Amino acid sequence: MSATRFPVPAGTFHTRVIQIGPASSNSSSKPILIAGCSVRAAVWSATYAGYSCIAVDQFGDVDLRSLCPDWRPISLDYRELPDYLFQQKLAGWAYTGGLENHPDLIESCAEQTPLLGIGGETLKQLRDPFRLSQVVNAAGGQMPEMRMFSEGVPEVNWVMKPFHSGGGIRIQRARPDSAGSNDFYYQRRVPGVPYSVSFVVREGEPEILGVARQFISTSSEILVTRSIRRQSPFLFCGGITAATDEVGGRNRLHAFLTQLVSQLPLVGLCGIDVMKSPSGEIMVLEINPRYTATMELLERRAG
Repeated sequence: MSATRFPVPAGTFHTRVIQIGPASSNSSSKPILIAGCSVRAAVWSATYAGYSCIAVDQFGDVDLRSLCPDWRPISLDYRELPDYLFQQKLAGWAYTGGLENHPDLIESCAEQTPLLGIGGETLKQLRDPFRLSQVVNAAGGQMPEMRMFSEGVPEVNWVMKPFHSGGGIRIQRARPDSAGSNDFYYQRRVPGVPYSVSFVVREGEPEILGVARQFISTSSEILVTRSIRRQSPFLFCGGITAATDEVGGRNRLHAFLTQLVSQLPLVGLCGIDVMKSPSGEIMVLEINPRYTATMELLERRAG
């Protein structure tokens, strides 16, 4: 989001601050609207930075509504969002997880209210894993091998992933009897430890915010019920902050992000989910074009 001041943890988590816009911008009397499946962490961050917020999500958590009394409910397909934007005099709006599955809606809403984030056209490229793989490869990174669902179930050690989802909810291990449709695709499974890399892009320049190690429902460090592990083996279940050295180091990450931004017109807050194999190889899984779940950890860690 423009005009926000973020504490940025370096590899040893010494705190420094980067400016993402003129400091006076967040003194505007107009609020910003933040919409998504859950917005509590993003609203906390924006409020801490001095913004007045309108919160729109599917939960209305008690702590969110105490922090931001102007809360509005929204449906699973986010159909109320255009009306909410139309009804308010806003400085802008931003989205969190879930809404990136609706690039046409985002593009339409951005035409009526300034969007503090990545627009629909760029979003379509990010949400196409085959197109994204080309971009990542051109930037010097790599993604796991992928196949269309129509090509049939590959050999063992592949997963079946939906084109439109979030939080790992609908990702399943591929089997010969896998039921699905062309809404899914196959990706070769990469064993290892999942991480997220958070960064912000301002005027075409990426700035690393930090790294977090992620937990999924089958991670050995956490305990979830057997039924959840069986039904959603790749469900996101939180994480802990980590050093950039665990995923190649700050210099290597920055070089990759610089090349990535030259290939895609990214702007604002972004996150990259990666997998670190036992041999130390880093594979990109996806790019999240907005405030991510692990950014809250980085803000808390940096103070």
